[in-house]
Amino acid sequence: MKRFVLSIGLIALAGCAQAQSWSQMLDLGDHGNLHVVPFTEYLGSDAPLLRNGQRCGFRIGEGAAARWVVTVGEGSTEMMSCDALLEFGTVGPDRNMIGAIYRFRPTPRSSYVGPLVLRLDGDQWVVDDSLLETLANRQSSVETLADLNDVLSQ
Repeated sequence: MKRFVLSIGLIALAGCAQAQSWSQMLDLGDHGNLHVVPFTEYLGSDAPLLRNGQRCGFRIGEGAAARWVVTVGEGSTEMMSCDALLEFGTVGPDRNMIGAIYRFRPTPRSSYVGPLVLRLDGDQWVVDDSLLETLANRQSSVETLADLNDVLSQ
């Protein structure tokens, strides 16, 4: 089992992850203020043969109440690799969701920029797969949080 190491606002997995050098305190309306820190986990030889070798996500909250949420590398994004997290913050008409803009790398020779949205499902933060599918089927691309907020406000 891998363990997470917290060091002055940086998140890394011991010995096998890239620390992200930025975190934010987000005001999520009714959900309150939450400390959000991105992470990247390199799976190395632990990755199944047909799966990419990394996962990305966020640590949401602090202390014992913190939740680790994988956004890229599991579920509907299992076959993708997160080349870079470009920006993240609150999104939606009520600013009660977390939006992230990633540069995805579905194959070693191609990449694209696209969004993911996290929403609360009970007391767990989850990737909104139905919204992800809707955004993927749009004619125009969503490459910034401003673009994402424009789409969510329609």
